[in-house]
Amino acid sequence: MEGIDDGDAAMAKEEALPPTPVMQILSRLKRLELSGCPKLRALPQQLAQANNLKEIELRWVSSVKVVENFPLLSEMLMIAACQALELRVQDCPNLRCVEELGTLEQLWLYEDMLDISTLWVPGLQQQCRQRHGEDLDVYNWT
Repeated sequence: MEGIDDGDAAMAKEEALPPTPVMQILSRLKRLELSGCPKLRALPQQLAQANNLKEIELRWVSSVKVVENFPLLSEMLMIAACQALELRVQDCPNLRCVEELGTLEQLWLYEDMLDISTLWVPGLQQQCRQRHGEDLDVYNWT
């Protein structure tokens, strides 16, 4: 008689577990604002699963260098007072506003973002020219 090995039993048990309290909170999160977190190096990967997250605002989080993987972000991304920032934007078809990125050095746009980014990339380029006297480096990310 064939039985279920320990690995299969553990996987079945894991699939049957209810959502953790953290995941329940993330599913309700609509706006995230972080301010004054100089030692924060990266945003938690679990935030990518926050399916109601509409806005992210980051201020004075100078150790964060890359902001990426927010496929459900739909309204606003604001980053202020961060240094040497690289932004990667992918799969955010409803993102309408990106602002306050004075320290942005590189912008990477995935091919699905090229059309919608015309709403906010010109403003970022103008900010970069005013602050640094040069154009913002914008790359196609495929």
